[in-house]
Amino acid sequence: TGDKEFLRDVAYPALRDMSVFLSKTIKMIDGKMLVEKSASPEQQVEIDGKLVYYATSGCAFDQQMIYENDKRTLEAADILGINEPFLDEIRARLPLLDPVLIGDDGQIKEFREETRYGSIGERDHRHISHLVGLYPGTLINSNNPEWMRGAKITLDGRGNRSKGWAMAHRVCLRARAKCPAELMSAVISLIENNIMDNLWDTHPPFQIDGNFGYTAGVCEALIQSQAGYIEIIPCLPTEWETGSFKGLCARGGYTVDAEWKNGEVIFAKVKASRDGVLKIKLSEKLVPMEAGATDENGIISVQLRAGEEITFSI
Repeated sequence: TGDKEFLRDVAYPALRDMSVFLSKTIKMIDGKMLVEKSASPEQQVEIDGKLVYYATSGCAFDQQMIYENDKRTLEAADILGINEPFLDEIRARLPLLDPVLIGDDGQIKEFREETRYGSIGERDHRHISHLVGLYPGTLINSNNPEWMRGAKITLDGRGNRSKGWAMAHRVCLRARAKCPAELMSAVISLIENNIMDNLWDTHPPFQIDGNFGYTAGVCEALIQSQAGYIEIIPCLPTEWETGSFKGLCARGGYTVDAEWKNGEVIFAKVKASRDGVLKIKLSEKLVPMEAGATDENGIISVQLRAGEEITFSI
């Protein structure tokens, strides 16, 4: 949101202290900084005829979580102009966390010792913890196509049938990966198999994570801003070819209204809650109704002051 007071008093201390805590879980192993006692939540393997939780070092879930938190800590410190010795420790370990590895099937590995997809653990396990760097994290993104392909391969392998919030997580992941057909398949599966008549998500008996998660996934399909600019309907299923939304929030302190028809944005209005440069990706057909906007590679930039609005329409 750009609220520096909240960042200074609440968010940065929490991020910084979490980085301190997590630093006590890692050690140098084979030239990498890995979580020494690591697990991918609830994933099991069969040993001597019994299912046991699989324990290892440096699984993707832990490495990605630490990477995301450390990166946010450094970003927050930079915004606030904070410099302390511990931040140098974070900077030194960040490139050694090695949070994403690609396996023999092109998948993102859940475990470092994994070879082919599903070679360790349950192939269609309900959790997809090793894609936390895709959503809600931002580490896995289109700037690294191999990682994004790996995420899609992993999602395909996990399948679109699961329990409770795990199904909502699939919706969020498909939206972030910009897979509209697969997103719609996940939405249908969740509603048919995980939503009761009273609209509660069932695990069973009830899991609010699934309701909130589904809502987050739909919002992620309609607006994204993790790449440094706002993108409207980045993952639009054909079933939603015409529609609108009001009041969705984007990073940087922006609130967005939008309308689209036949899969194309025909109207957008953005309101700023703070001074800054709005960056938004829009079609050339959309003309800013206010002066001062510049366009570079389809990304429009315009200076807005707190409380100001800008409208784009065909």
